[in-house]
Amino acid sequence: MTDMNQIITKNLLSRLGLDLDEKSLEQFNEDLLNELNKRVIDQVIAELDEVKLRELAELSPEGADLMPWLDKNVPHFDEIVAEETLLMIEEIAQNSPKID
Repeated sequence: MTDMNQIITKNLLSRLGLDLDEKSLEQFNEDLLNELNKRVIDQVIAELDEVKLRELAELSPEGADLMPWLDKNVPHFDEIVAEETLLMIEEIAQNSPKID
C-alpha cells in the first residue's frame, strides 16, 4: 500500500519548481494527507451499499480493524489510493511554477 505519511518529497517539489523548508514541507504533507484521506473515503463511500456503510461507520477511524475491513470489502482500495494520490500530484504540478 502507498506510504501515506509522505505523499510529496522535497525532491519532487524541487522538480516542480517549489522550495519549501522542512517545517513547511511537513505541514504541506499533513494537509495533503488530510485531503487524500477525504478523497479516498469519499470514493469508498460511493461504492458501498447501505449494509457496508453501517459496518464502516461502526469502525474506529484509527482502529486496527479498519484496514482489514477495507481490504476485505473494497477489493481495489489500493487502486483508489494510488489514483487519488496521482490526481493530487498532477494538481500540484499544474499549479506549480514551471521550470525553465
